Amino acid sequence: MSLKKKFGKRVKTLREERKLSQAQFGEMVGIEALAVSRIENGENFVRAETLEAIANALCVSYTELFNFEEEKENIENSKTKSILCHLNGLNESGIDFILSVIKAYKNTK
Repeated sequence: MSLKKKFGKRVKTLREERKLSQAQFGEMVGIEALAVSRIENGENFVRAETLEAIANALCVSYTELFNFEEEKENIENSKTKSILCHLNGLNESGIDFILSVIKAYKNTK
């Protein structure tokens, strides 16, 4: 399998684990949904700027982005990474709010 196809398959796997549509992901990366489709199908490869945006949108390192050996991550690990990715952009008051929600949820169990 070519590098373009392996890379595209990996991007698709990571995008789907984060429950993002191609349109949502494209908006995060700054490309059209059609371009996302072409990358995922191995038809096109990305420029350095797009590669950086993809890694940032998926909250992964370049090493993880090119880790073709492990196609599927542990689901729990994937969910945790997704949560951390969303928390990454919050300010301190947003994080405090999320912590209060988590504590309230834990108290109901």
